[in-house]
Amino acid sequence: MSGRLANLTELSIEDLMNISITSASRKTQPLSETAAAVFVITREDIRRSGATSIPDLLRMVPGVEVAKLDANKWAVTARGFNSQLSNKLLVLMDGRSVYSPMYSGVFWDQQDTLLEDIDRIEVIRGPGGAVWGANAVNGVISIITRPSQETHGGLMTGGIGTEEKGFGGIRYGGEIRPDAHYRVYAKYFDRDGGEPFSDDDRYDDWHGVQAGFRTDWDILKNHSFTLQGDIHNGRSGQDVIVPSLMPPYLTHAGTDENIFTANLLCSWNYQMSDRSETGFQIYYDRVKRDILLVNSAQDIIDAEFRHRFSLGNFQEIQWGMGYRLIHDNIRNSVYATICPDSQSNNLFSTFVQDEISVLNDTLFLTLGAKFEHNDYTGSEGQPNIRLLWKPAEKHSLWAAVSRAVRTPSRGETGLRLIQAIFPSDPSVPNAPSVKFFLVGNREFDSETVTAYEAGYRVQPSGRFSLDMAGFYNRYKDLLSVEMADPLTLTFVNKIEGETYGLELSADWTPLPWWRLKFAYTFLHMQLRMRR
Repeated sequence: MSGRLANLTELSIEDLMNISITSASRKTQPLSETAAAVFVITREDIRRSGATSIPDLLRMVPGVEVAKLDANKWAVTARGFNSQLSNKLLVLMDGRSVYSPMYSGVFWDQQDTLLEDIDRIEVIRGPGGAVWGANAVNGVISIITRPSQETHGGLMTGGIGTEEKGFGGIRYGGEIRPDAHYRVYAKYFDRDGGEPFSDDDRYDDWHGVQAGFRTDWDILKNHSFTLQGDIHNGRSGQDVIVPSLMPPYLTHAGTDENIFTANLLCSWNYQMSDRSETGFQIYYDRVKRDILLVNSAQDIIDAEFRHRFSLGNFQEIQWGMGYRLIHDNIRNSVYATICPDSQSNNLFSTFVQDEISVLNDTLFLTLGAKFEHNDYTGSEGQPNIRLLWKPAEKHSLWAAVSRAVRTPSRGETGLRLIQAIFPSDPSVPNAPSVKFFLVGNREFDSETVTAYEAGYRVQPSGRFSLDMAGFYNRYKDLLSVEMADPLTLTFVNKIEGETYGLELSADWTPLPWWRLKFAYTFLHMQLRMRR
């Protein structure tokens, strides 16, 4: 991105339409030339929002639903299927997946960084499996932080309030040598619990501290190297209702959920020529959550190689391969178990993408697919085809057909949870109790979607732009539960259906000092049990 575009406070609407993004096709390209439904939250948007958490920033994105469940939990999704662990949305932090393979979904109470260090958030609505792999079923959220050369000097921020009882952050960055830069940061927050529904106390307060660093090096010509890491320690209050052997057979428990995360990411990129570049990324991620039902510790090592090159004057090819090792240890409780209590899973992947200029600077065709092999369902293929047409300057139309999958989690295959306890005969005093279970299913298969999308972007003037996207999705083998026996529920793949909708966003600057943004989303879902 040029130096002029780097200062987002000075961007015109025309500049914003051509801001460079990387998440949709894993290469740098203008937003106006992207054959996908993409919305970018810029650094200026973040500064003006007043938000103090990443989920609150996502409220401005069309097609994305953000619901705050209590003082420390959010439900975030794109194009439907919202829940606390929305399992059809892939979230990345500087290319590192924060999607939980233990439970399927994203724990937003452990995704944090200094908001002033975020460069932009790219939100792709619609399947991204051909580029990013499994679990990018309804969208991808890519959080991209600023290079350390842009954060020299010191920064201190903070505040106090009744709900936000106290929060603050500090950062310092500088130059190691002319071609090497660094920054370090630390932040703290203390958030009060929500209002109680009755005379009982609410146990949903939230406290945490986080620190991290980033270094960027241009040691050799056309070589760039980044090393960064974070460590987070937090506590989230939880209201939990657990079964009891005594009447009324349910107990309300207020408890603390202790969260510890640490990660280290290293990436290297080599620009071999104007027509070829290659890169390698490896990261380590550790997540430990201590809760009343199940305590889990999970270690992830992920490595990926990718290469992009031009083939002739009208074709550009990307390809790559990756490997991920996931190892976990679980301490079960009397209420819930995940079996086995320690397991290692492997994920192998490869992808290829071919972008063809059918008509020079007017019509582009993209063909791509990602192939993965996991230990739950075996091999999975996720292809897509995308077409971009630019009939005139400042006009672009696109269409896409994609397939994506959501793979099973450890909980869905190995869980055994006591759902309820009740007396075998309520009319008999001290009658023996009966336990009702929810259990995992080792035959649980991947959920799938076939998505049809189309969109139109136009900028009729230097002060107004419009972005429209429509979609029709067909889902198969969605998660449901059924009776395995009179006292046991189990997970099965017996829901199917369709969703369709429309997303509109507009940007208007009526006066040089006044900018208005509009968004509208329509979504219709029709799901049914498969016979």
